[in-house]
Amino acid sequence: LVGIGMGTVMGLPELEQRAMARDQALPGDLQVVLPEPGWYAEHPEWTLPEVRRALQGLVVDSVDGHSRSPRVRDGLTEAHQRLNDTHWFRRIDRLRWIDPRTIVVDGEWERPAAWVEADRGGRQLDLLVGTDGRRLPLEEERNDRRPRITGVDAGSIPEVGGDFGEDVLAALALHRLLAPFDWNDQISSIDVSGLSSSEGLVIRTNQGCSIVWGASPEARIDASEVTIRQKLDFLDYFDRNFGR
Repeated sequence: LVGIGMGTVMGLPELEQRAMARDQALPGDLQVVLPEPGWYAEHPEWTLPEVRRALQGLVVDSVDGHSRSPRVRDGLTEAHQRLNDTHWFRRIDRLRWIDPRTIVVDGEWERPAAWVEADRGGRQLDLLVGTDGRRLPLEEERNDRRPRITGVDAGSIPEVGGDFGEDVLAALALHRLLAPFDWNDQISSIDVSGLSSSEGLVIRTNQGCSIVWGASPEARIDASEVTIRQKLDFLDYFDRNFGR
């Protein structure tokens, strides 16, 4: 009752201002806790430590222009929009203070799926693509990263945050289908350049082999197309008998 009486005498706005002043006076750097990407342990190369630091810095920069306190939302609202604009997240649910020095970001990262080879301005690059075919904001000098997709028309490559075409979606579907097999580590890339002809998707291996797969595994097949089960049995047979 004494506490309630003091609040009434001093006024709630004044009490809140004093609390905010105490928050501002607390020592220590602001900490930003990002969502845990479930795929990071399996593919740590798909999001570099610098990416995480840059995203945390973006949040700090957004709130630094405002009072640093759990009682202030303005900076969090700005940070929420800026995180969305990076295209690293499938969704951002909310940002919240858990104490005057720590902000937690609740949401879900985009899930990387493969690298797409591209020639941009004379540079040979690997562009990261998500499971839904969206281009993610990471590009690297060309390397032998896997899974990878080749043969994409340069004119069809979207800006960051945009969607790749049906050819890349077909290659992603094939990568997903083949991923569980022991011989998957022999696949160096899936070439989509043949989708505009009768050749279709082509599997390139690190054993010097090229295997014509055909249409996307998610496409409806006609009577002339070998079934997916038959194709997989064929690949199993060759791996079992010839090691490739």
